[in-house]
Amino acid sequence: MMKELSELLRKRDSVKWNGLAHHIRCLAHVINLAVKAFLSNLKVAKLSEEHEWLSRDDPEESDVDEESDGSDEEDIYGDDPNHQEESDEYTNDVSSFDIEDTHDFKTVLLKIQTISKAATVTQKRILSFQSFCQAANLKPLRPIRDHAIRWSATFNMLKRALYLRRAIDMWTQSQPIFEKLQMSSHEWDMVEFLVQFLYPFMVANTKVQATAKPSLSDTWVIYEDLFDMLDDAKAALNGLRVLPEWLKEAQTAIEKMWTKLRKYYDKTDKPFAYVDATLLHPGLKKFMKKAGYSVDTIETYVKKAEMRFQNKYDATQRVPRRPTL
Repeated sequence: MMKELSELLRKRDSVKWNGLAHHIRCLAHVINLAVKAFLSNLKVAKLSEEHEWLSRDDPEESDVDEESDGSDEEDIYGDDPNHQEESDEYTNDVSSFDIEDTHDFKTVLLKIQTISKAATVTQKRILSFQSFCQAANLKPLRPIRDHAIRWSATFNMLKRALYLRRAIDMWTQSQPIFEKLQMSSHEWDMVEFLVQFLYPFMVANTKVQATAKPSLSDTWVIYEDLFDMLDDAKAALNGLRVLPEWLKEAQTAIEKMWTKLRKYYDKTDKPFAYVDATLLHPGLKKFMKKAGYSVDTIETYVKKAEMRFQNKYDATQRVPRRPTL
């Protein structure tokens, strides 16, 4: 595809474009990889089979974007009644809810995942959970199930669970088989931490995917915002005199996330399109100053960007080709 595009630009517009050298990575996919690095270091995220297949050519990961999962709405099962009548083997098997309490993120996520599934199988369970929502003065919503394709599914599951906290607490206390699923206040604190920490990434992810015409000039701005958020989180954790074990676990995962994001941020130096789109965008004239670049550096970048535009893209500055006889 890039080869054909390069040939088309050369023949039609006399533009020499090297597709491999100017490969622009999908920012939504970069965010997905960064959050996956965070969650996997918390030992709560399993990479999907699709993600592993995409990563065969690159030992670390692939730059090919995955399909959207539409997880901004309901879970992947939606309101399909066919998924409400699942086998009673799961719903009545006490061992399915026998979760070892290791007081870490893995246990918390496993509890929420199990609750979100158990409360949405069979019509009896669904109606029972809705009754607890009404008793807690909450909108009768179903928990959202997690799935491995996109991290946003995990975020949406946690966010919904946090909203349904009172109903979930009552529901897990309603039957003895749910005893191992009961959440302590400490565990709910961990859920709230994950939701608040991941929220800026969800906003960035939504911003990137919410338009049919994404602006390349926004890429650096989003990167800077995410790095600022990570730096603030790191500083806040480093400033604590006593750090609980679960926050130490989060601290390590944040460092892994920062490293992953930095890896792809560094790759924006290679295709000049990132720099040029930011420097030449009329609405981002002050961005470089706010980002801490010196005046001399900004002037150098701007001059080089203008020269590249004039030499490679501006048709008015290009000598017309001789007509072929």
